[in-house]
Amino acid sequence: MTETLRSLQPEETRRAFEGLHQSFDDLSRQTGILAPRRLRLIGLGLQSQAREVQSLSADKQVALAEMRAFVARLRTWSRESYSGWIPALQLDMTPSRAAFEAGLPSFHALGYESWAQVALSADDESARIEEEDARNGFDADGYNESAVEIPPNDPDAELGDLSADVVAATGPLDVWPPSVESARMALQQDPSRFVRWARTARWIRPFVNDTERWARVMGRLRWLAQEVVGGSEFSRVLDPSTRPSTTWAESLGRNPVRSWLKTLWRDTRVAGTANAVASWLEEALGSLPVDDVAQIVRPKAGEVLALQPTAVFASRAKRRHLVEVQRRLHGMQPDSSMALAAVEPPVDLAEARRRNDRKRDPIREAMAALRPFTAGKRVVVVGNRRNQVVLDALARDLGFSAVCGNDGRNLDAVVEKIANRTVDFVLVSVFVGHSTSWKLGSAARSSGVKYICVGRGGVQACARAIAARCGQLMAA
Repeated sequence: MTETLRSLQPEETRRAFEGLHQSFDDLSRQTGILAPRRLRLIGLGLQSQAREVQSLSADKQVALAEMRAFVARLRTWSRESYSGWIPALQLDMTPSRAAFEAGLPSFHALGYESWAQVALSADDESARIEEEDARNGFDADGYNESAVEIPPNDPDAELGDLSADVVAATGPLDVWPPSVESARMALQQDPSRFVRWARTARWIRPFVNDTERWARVMGRLRWLAQEVVGGSEFSRVLDPSTRPSTTWAESLGRNPVRSWLKTLWRDTRVAGTANAVASWLEEALGSLPVDDVAQIVRPKAGEVLALQPTAVFASRAKRRHLVEVQRRLHGMQPDSSMALAAVEPPVDLAEARRRNDRKRDPIREAMAALRPFTAGKRVVVVGNRRNQVVLDALARDLGFSAVCGNDGRNLDAVVEKIANRTVDFVLVSVFVGHSTSWKLGSAARSSGVKYICVGRGGVQACARAIAARCGQLMAA
């Protein structure tokens, strides 16, 4: 799947590294949210491409200078995410030694003869990890999360508070090394705060917009676990394989759904109709304990007691919950102290539910936000293997009008599409060899087509990559 390239002249070497820096930018914006073992493989794939360029360069001094600058960026990224050592960062590393230290399987009896083989093997290992995680019920980023996690009301505000706390204890996130002395002092003052930080980071991860900032905060927490705290509940919570017994929100004593339902109940009481009460109960039953629901609806006990469970709900579970609420309401008197101090216009309950539903599904929200940039556009996805599931999802979820997959063969056909501008996006896996990325990247630069490097992870990885690039375009 790779081809032999002629030696690269100094200017070609510089352009190749410029392309690698752009790929690094693409990946750093989209992959920090991933579990550490996935991050390490992506770093290895990117560095393998850089090593391949270095080995092809005719001017070794130019190549070495470019490589040192690139390694410095990768090393900073690795430290900030604190995802583990990337063996290829050592300038004297060989392909076989890097593959061995990364835990990749033997390529063949003679070992790894090229960095392109290392990248291909890292891709295979990444695919194996994704399949293993899927079998174990992990999410698309490699974390073992509750399927019914309660979303924070404002995840980015939560991230801002968490970041401020961590910086106060360890120093700025972009300064290395962090302050061990300050971290130990914070640990002595309040050991429980570290576990609280870890749970908060896990809670907000699927919902934050600023994934780069989350990655730096999480990296600092991983550093704390290894250098300051040691083996503990703190380390266990940070482990992607740890799943909360209920939800991360509940482990923190937080339940934003309860707050939202109370706000919605205020508007329901103003609306005052039986249909409005029934609509609110549809949301609340199953989300809150029956006793809590009964206390909240006391001012409308008459309306609730008049409801016929079989007429209101199709769900048997909700019917049972409503009967339990009605049993608790019998004999209760409406609590006049709960009356509203001021009457406000009621909101559209259906629209309120839709707003809350969108907050509960950050992936769907992100896809919807991207569609204006992708609907009706054409995309080609290039990797070491063709994944029809991802191609179908790109058309379905992002509205691409034409989706084409390529497994690294017949690249001339892809180059022709780029040259003729019959494609708008070219998404290229970090694990392809330099020969592929060089050929497609050069064609894209000449034609003005968007070339974006992506990690593994299916349609979500592609969506994150496109969102990062679209964000650049919107800010320009």
